[in-house]
Amino acid sequence: PAANKTGDSSPAAERKVSGANAKAPESGKTAPKPAAKAEAANDAPAVAGGKAKPAAEPKSEAAPKPAVAEKTAEKPAEKTASKPAAKPAPQDKPQVAASAGTASMPRSQNIIKVSLHRVGSSVKLVFPFEQTVAAAVFEQAGVVWALFESDQVLDLSELKTAAGDIFGKIDRVVSQNLQIVRLHMNGRRLVRATGDNRNWFITIGNLVLDKTRPLLLKRVLREDGGSKMEILLPGARKVHWIDNRLLGRKMAVVTARGPTRGVIKTQKFVEFTAPKTVHGVIIQPLSDHLTVRLAYDKVIINQRGGLTVSGGTVHQYVEGQKPIREVGEPGFLDFVNWSQLNAAQFNTRMKALTLAAGDEDPEKRIKARLDQARFLLGRMFGAEALGVLKIAADEQKGLVKDPVFNMMRAVAALMAGRNDIARRDLKVHGLAQDHHAALWRGVLAVRDKDWATASKEFAKGSDVMNKYPIAVQGLFRREWARMALGRFDPETAALQLEAFPPGLDRETEADLSLMRGELAEMNGRTSEAFDFFAKAVRSDVAPVVAKARLKLVELKLQNNRINTTDAKKELESLAFAWRGDELELKVLRLLANLYKDGREYRRAFETMKMAVKHYADHEDAKILSSDMETLFKDLYLKGDADNMDPLEALALFYDFRALTPPGHLGDDMIRKLAERLIKVDLLEQAAEILNHQINNRLSGAARAEVAGRLAYVLLMDQKPNEALRVLRQTRQSVLPKSIARKRDVLEARALAELGKTRQAIELLSAMTGPEVERMKAEAQWMGRNWQQAGEQIERILDGDWKKGKALTDRQRQDVLRAGICFALAGDSLGQERLRGKFSDEMANSPDAEPFRIISETVDIKGQAFNKLAREIASRDSLGTFLEAYRRRFGAAAAAGATTRS
Repeated sequence: PAANKTGDSSPAAERKVSGANAKAPESGKTAPKPAAKAEAANDAPAVAGGKAKPAAEPKSEAAPKPAVAEKTAEKPAEKTASKPAAKPAPQDKPQVAASAGTASMPRSQNIIKVSLHRVGSSVKLVFPFEQTVAAAVFEQAGVVWALFESDQVLDLSELKTAAGDIFGKIDRVVSQNLQIVRLHMNGRRLVRATGDNRNWFITIGNLVLDKTRPLLLKRVLREDGGSKMEILLPGARKVHWIDNRLLGRKMAVVTARGPTRGVIKTQKFVEFTAPKTVHGVIIQPLSDHLTVRLAYDKVIINQRGGLTVSGGTVHQYVEGQKPIREVGEPGFLDFVNWSQLNAAQFNTRMKALTLAAGDEDPEKRIKARLDQARFLLGRMFGAEALGVLKIAADEQKGLVKDPVFNMMRAVAALMAGRNDIARRDLKVHGLAQDHHAALWRGVLAVRDKDWATASKEFAKGSDVMNKYPIAVQGLFRREWARMALGRFDPETAALQLEAFPPGLDRETEADLSLMRGELAEMNGRTSEAFDFFAKAVRSDVAPVVAKARLKLVELKLQNNRINTTDAKKELESLAFAWRGDELELKVLRLLANLYKDGREYRRAFETMKMAVKHYADHEDAKILSSDMETLFKDLYLKGDADNMDPLEALALFYDFRALTPPGHLGDDMIRKLAERLIKVDLLEQAAEILNHQINNRLSGAARAEVAGRLAYVLLMDQKPNEALRVLRQTRQSVLPKSIARKRDVLEARALAELGKTRQAIELLSAMTGPEVERMKAEAQWMGRNWQQAGEQIERILDGDWKKGKALTDRQRQDVLRAGICFALAGDSLGQERLRGKFSDEMANSPDAEPFRIISETVDIKGQAFNKLAREIASRDSLGTFLEAYRRRFGAAAAAGATTRS
């Protein structure tokens, strides 16, 4: 990267800096001798990406033609740098070298006069800039480096004449807006710097009073588990890559504004060195892939794959922190030495450690507690060790920053089943690269079913596994094999299972039988798998027995060796016997599927609901919850519930209505259930769920349409008042014509049922159609407007009469109703018209005698007429209307299919 740029920068990208970018040195009154000239060129720094060096390169390096140096400090060169250099003139001492860029700058550019003040044996250099300037100051190999981000010209003439006893040589390089001043000291001296952003002061001598605020290097864990370093540098400005020819290497220099902050002690690492500085930061890379960049006020040192920073040195980054022990492997726990005592000695040792933990001296007390925790870990008492470590951390807060403590607590937490604590401790910086910690992270990853991470961590820690006793190795290998089985990697699983020696404890042997059965099943060796699972069941190790019983049921079901009834009994027994972990969830899930397959829907839902409730955060529980929703939709959308008793289907819906999907699917589900209830005359229940849908789920046109369906149900249930209330509460000013028409017809019928004939007729007056004409006739009939009712019915009949069609049952009913109306209205002409139109058709029908009575009788008080009138009036005109409504608007309309809105 070029100079003065921020972002990821590496020295490898800077190797193409050559003499072609060099500029001629600025001399005093005379030009330097050739030998001195070459020396200056070789010593001066080259700024990466810059276009200046302190002197021209020798001809042997094929340098370009040098610029002409100044002859005097007051008179700049008249020739440009592009012309050949003049023959150098003799010079007494080449003390000051500056870039040719100074000579080529415009005459109007400001010149900063650098002054020098003596204070006893010390000198103070003053750099009075006119603007805020970021800087870096440090000393290396007897040379004081001062880097300033400014394009103002520095006049160093006073330093030459007044400090010859302190400085042997002074040179300067300009690259864009970066100026580098190098002061070669005659002997070792202390160097300090202070700055108020515009004015910078550098004090050199044996007595300095200014202090540098320390900068700390902090190790930070990357997302991929690798390490990087951070340095908090307030006011950090830019990263500059500079070729330090005195040391023969490149270095990254980070400039910053004041006040003064520096690295007070050189820090050495595998990939880089952070030398001591007066102000700012220097990074000397030892790796070609190292990058240095700024992130606001932080200097980030990183490389591909992460830095190699040992956990044992992590303490040096935390001021005042003392490690539990100085060790290169903080993740190693010495189980062999911690578990030497036998059972009799255990109590004695535990008592001694408990007494020591009560010592008045805090250091002795903490040491005793840590020894006690190690002792308990050696005996595999994880929960007890975790309690002791908690007390120790409460007493001494700094313990939690020690990776050795983190490792002990993580292992204790894993033994105690506290994966959350283990996960937090195993992520600390000091354990990120530790191979011992990798093994325990692998164990944790297996518990999390993160097979990929577990595989990576076990592979990383495999080289240190043999440092542990057989029991601990067995733990690692068991979890490694479990990971391989989870990843369907039978080769790795077999390799780890075969590595176990004979003579294992019964818990380990039982667990191995279970895993060997799983491996055999994976390899298709069913008979062998049955044998291993049966052996695990006989082991009498409760967790293994429960898992093996479940595996046997699954394997028998897959191979048709058990019927569904027996499988359910076995799983019900297992669900009762084993509670509280992932195994119970697996049992309940399989049991629920068997209930579902057997159409025991209520038991299936209850089992699923219990599993989801107790294991809400588990991934399998989320899948089970999705299965519940799918089953519920299949029942009430795809018609599976049609095979159930209607009351049972309704009860199941109410008990698990929380599973109703949102949106139109849920609306369709409720509608279909309502239709099912209507078919079996459960009108009150149908009205209840439709009312819930209107009040809680729907809006707009969909709500209005379903309200029409509810009104239809209420009319069927002889509740016209309720039907009218629902229609009016859901009335909207703008609706699709088809929906509005259906609602108006229903409202007119409700008004007619309530005796509000005029309102019903007014509502229907602007409408046409067979159903409207019939509704008008019904309204007049129920309002006892006999003349109008008779005429309206006659008009309805005229259409088919003119076509000469035979009369249907309903039409014969209408003829009789019209005759009664004309008779009650005293309209003999109307009766005559009926006789003329329908006498032939009625004479050859079952209604011949009633028609004769109605059409010929004028005495409406006669017994025969009254009996016939009562009989016809008692016939269900509402049922006839509802049936006609259904036929007219179709099944979908009658069902109130929701309008998508």
